[in-house]
Order: sequence, then C-alpha cells, then structure tokens
Amino acid sequence: MEKKERHFVLVHGACHGAWSWYKVATLLKSAGHKVTALDLAASGIHPKQAHELRSLSDYLEPLMEFMASLPADERVILVGHSLGGACISVAMEKFPEKVSVAVYATALMFGPDLNFYAVYDEFFRRMDSLMDSQFTFDQGPNNPPTTGLLGPNLMASKYYQLSPPEDLTLAMSLVRPFRLYGHDALSLKEAELTKEKYGSVHRVYIVCDQDSAIKEDFQRWMIEKNPTDEVKVITGSDHMVMFSKPKELCVGFVHGLTIHIGSRAQQPTNLITISVQFHVNQEKYGSVCRVYIVCDQDNVVKEDFQRWMIENNPIDEVNVIIGSDHTVMFSKPKELCSCLQEIADKYS
Repeated sequence: MEKKERHFVLVHGACHGAWSWYKVATLLKSAGHKVTALDLAASGIHPKQAHELRSLSDYLEPLMEFMASLPADERVILVGHSLGGACISVAMEKFPEKVSVAVYATALMFGPDLNFYAVYDEFFRRMDSLMDSQFTFDQGPNNPPTTGLLGPNLMASKYYQLSPPEDLTLAMSLVRPFRLYGHDALSLKEAELTKEKYGSVHRVYIVCDQDSAIKEDFQRWMIEKNPTDEVKVITGSDHMVMFSKPKELCVGFVHGLTIHIGSRAQQPTNLITISVQFHVNQEKYGSVCRVYIVCDQDNVVKEDFQRWMIENNPIDEVNVIIGSDHTVMFSKPKELCSCLQEIADKYS
C-alpha cells in the first residue's frame, strides 16, 4: 500500500530562519513527504529588516500568506520550534480548518486561558542570563529594547551545547536581530486565541529534556497550563533539537501524526475464540529458528510479560531495543531495521 504524502510546514524560532530546518527537511523529504520551511519577516533571507516591523502581524505575514494560499481541501502539519510555537498558534486560530495537527518542538505554547505575554514573560523570568546577547534601543535607553540578537556565548552554552559544532558555526553566521514586542493592546489582540478555533486543532508537544534555554520544567509548566493531546520526550536534546536530534524529531512528528490522523483509518478488530486452528507442534513450528525483540518501554505488551513468554517458550535469540514503546516501527524504526538486518544475515 502506497504511503500517503503529508505536508509539513516548519516554523523557526527567534533570530533563526528556514535554514535551521535543513536536516529535518531532508529527512522528511527522503521519507516521501512534502516540506515547506518558511522565513518569517526579517528572518533568514527575508528582505525586511527587524526595525521595519511594527507589529506581530508584520512578523507573521509570510506564514499567514502561505496558509491563505493553501487549497481549500489541503490540511498541513504545522511544526513550531521555540518562538515558532507562538507563531503556529496564531495560524491555528486563523486557519483551523487547514491544520491537521500542530507540533510544538520545545516551543512557546500559549492558549485561550494562557495569553501570549503570560508565556513570554515567564520565559524571560526563568532565563538565567542573556549573557552576551545584543540589544538596540530605538526608542531611547529609558525604554524597553526594540530588537535583540542572540550572543555567541549564549548560543554555545544554552542553545547548541549538545549540537554538532559545525551547526553552531553555521548558526552564528546566519542569525539575525529579532524584533521585540512590548505589552501593547495591538499585539495582545493579534495573539488572541479561542477554544472554538485554536482549541479545535490536535496538538502534540515534544519535550527536550536537556534544553537550557526553554528548560524542561518550563516546557511542562506550559503543558500543565494548556494541556495537549499528547506529550513526547526526546532525551539528550538541547534547545536546537533539529540539529542535536534530527532523526528522533522526525520520528516524533510522524508518530504524533499517526496517532491523530492515521487513527482515523483504523478499523475495529473482531475478537476471536481460540481454537484448535492455533495449535502448533514441535516438528513443524519447532523446526523454525525464532528471535524475540524485546521493547523495554512497551506499556501494552509489557517487558515482564514479553520475558515470561520467552521463559515459557525458549527461543534461539533475544534482542532488546532500548527506549521503544509498543509501536517500535514508529518510535525506533532505524534500530528495528538494524536488528532485522542482523537477524536476516545470521539466519537466512
């Protein structure tokens, strides 16, 4: 059966651009999906400069124009990273009928009962230090800063500390100043969300446990205040999960997608009555080499039950895939493929 192509729309965080998705976009495309990675205004190669933006709507204009241009019958998977989470939230409010599921990758997530500035202020309150970040004060030194640029030391120690060094080098040459928005009524109105629109879209949150920018406790604070349909965890990832754990992030996308879209294709399974048809004998069944793959985080067929079956019906070999849930083909596809290849090489 041919795998259906999905359309992923990837939205970057502050100071970054579409370029930050290059690994993830490649992996998703190679898996047969369509990918759109956008530059928001004054980001990446977008021609506007940060000081030209007057409102949150100006910043979000490329995303909103793209969503408006989609065919009426097309639904996309919106993915927001960091501040991109706030951006996709606004898009969900304006175009709920065009979003099949929204994925927040260690992202700022506000909602109908948790407004934009409550999350924005909490983020800065929890930030240890902005270190060597640079700010401009276009409205004078006695007023709040108007733009900010992540500093190299901050990026190295808080954002990219577990990412490949070459990706940090790339980022330091491509980040751009980000427009900072004050607590004005216009921005609050632009970011207003409702349960009827935003709340109608399935949401999945991907927690990154080694994030030193949006720390895990803050990620879980947002989830607690604005519950999602599912929470996934990527262990060993820094803030820039698309660089430090791109493969795991792609699996997280597709697994969340499978739950909220693929589940619509599930059909009821008839319960069966065990009969003599399931009888096996030593001469036939017993003549075949058997290998059991244990998944240690399976909450359906739990590990102790898997090992009980192995103990009561010994086999030729036992392999273990660490960190896999019941649907190992989604949570650990590469490890499963490697395991199957080794078994095939050994026994066939």
